[in-house]
Amino acid sequence: MAPRSRVYIIQPPVNIPQVTPCLDDQPFPLGLLGVGAYLNQNGFDAKGLHIPNLLANKSHSLNDLINEIGEAQPLLVAIALNWVHFSKGAIKLARLIRQNSPDIKIVIGGQHATLFTRQLAKAAEGCVDGIVNGEAERTLLNLCRHLENEGQMPLQMPGLFLCSHNQSHARVIAPDVVQNIDSLPFYDYSFLQAKNGTLPVATLSTGRGSCPLKCAFCLEHVMGNLQGRNKLHFHSPEWIVAHMKHIMDQGIKQITIQDNLFIGGDKMVAQIADEMERQNIYLDHINIFAHPNSFSETGFQAINRMAKLASIDFGVETGSRRVLELVNRPSDLDAVLENIRDAVKAGIVPYTWWLSGLPDAPQAEQDTCTFMKETMVLGAIPRSVNPLVLLPRTPMHERSQDYGIHPRFKRFEDYSLFSQVSLQDAQHFGDTLTHNTSERSRNDILEETKRLKQFILEHFAIIEKFWQSRHPLLLDELQQIKDHIQGSFRLNEE
Repeated sequence: MAPRSRVYIIQPPVNIPQVTPCLDDQPFPLGLLGVGAYLNQNGFDAKGLHIPNLLANKSHSLNDLINEIGEAQPLLVAIALNWVHFSKGAIKLARLIRQNSPDIKIVIGGQHATLFTRQLAKAAEGCVDGIVNGEAERTLLNLCRHLENEGQMPLQMPGLFLCSHNQSHARVIAPDVVQNIDSLPFYDYSFLQAKNGTLPVATLSTGRGSCPLKCAFCLEHVMGNLQGRNKLHFHSPEWIVAHMKHIMDQGIKQITIQDNLFIGGDKMVAQIADEMERQNIYLDHINIFAHPNSFSETGFQAINRMAKLASIDFGVETGSRRVLELVNRPSDLDAVLENIRDAVKAGIVPYTWWLSGLPDAPQAEQDTCTFMKETMVLGAIPRSVNPLVLLPRTPMHERSQDYGIHPRFKRFEDYSLFSQVSLQDAQHFGDTLTHNTSERSRNDILEETKRLKQFILEHFAIIEKFWQSRHPLLLDELQQIKDHIQGSFRLNEE
């Protein structure tokens, strides 16, 4: 039997030389894990490299990795560009591989690559052969088969933008996606595992496609369409739970779900909980990200059946009713408070996330502080406050004048600044703030962020007192959250 063709699937560094990233560079992207599993299932020898992880653990140098790729002479190198802060690193890595091994075919794909296909192709001219658009499983499989048979890039392929063509005329063809998503293989974290030991928490995918909510600032609805699906498709509860078991067999007992599972509401989580009981699956910790008001007490009770500890992260974003209305965010603040009560009553630990830099409204910051305190009194733990990263193709960016928003970042090169700015500089100077509003400059938004964080710290004792008797084991995590928020102020003072 002939040896299987090697394909490298790579998470790039933030930049080369590496900078202290302004956003986290250590997570294991589900897209890379899924693509690697799919190629291996279909006869190729896919190998994953999580370069930020490898460099952080000092197990390899960048030169070692470049030389390894060159010596392997793979059929293809696929580099991920899933988020803004990997922009420079993805291109510079491709350039180093091309300089070391001119004949190796290289593509870049991922969410951020899909958003900026033509501009990325121009920025990576000479070192990248194509940009993968949308879901990549079928595109990369078809490309690998073509390269095996023909030895050169195709003239045209769904989901692939060819950099060899004139960028102003080449077409971006929609990807060919896997229709039966339950046929997709389970992924192994060992595919990208770089450090010794077991990951404490794994992220689980429960579906593909567009979120039906159309919040003006959010990319979820937009990306689902760009990635090749015009509506949301869930995996079956049986597939989801079997995948949980597969992850647990890798020694990982804590799972977080950060996709659109919440759209399935009580019915979906109840079906998953029932299937977990049927398969005798019980986690140490289950965490679910959700839009407020997605579950009733019945849904929370189902989630609590899944693990020893269950938690939910609510994207509350703001306490201003007017701002929620402006951004088309379907949240009734009174219902949010009731939702938090129901979660706590069902044994769920609720967390909240907040945004600064949303559209202007009278007393919006004051209303947010007032509402934030109300949620804390009920036991909701504020994880952090972050400035909104406004991205192209969202309604708020495309029709910015309707929202009183003035984008500072518009092109791929603008967002590449996230690859160059350290966390300290981002928090101190606000260079990575993507927009102004009609009434606030980027510095005003930065100061708003600081004031909201300070408000959390000033009232954090409410949370500590709430959970001290109910769940004393949470106190260490509460201290970590508090330290993290305080740390952002120390960075500003240095």
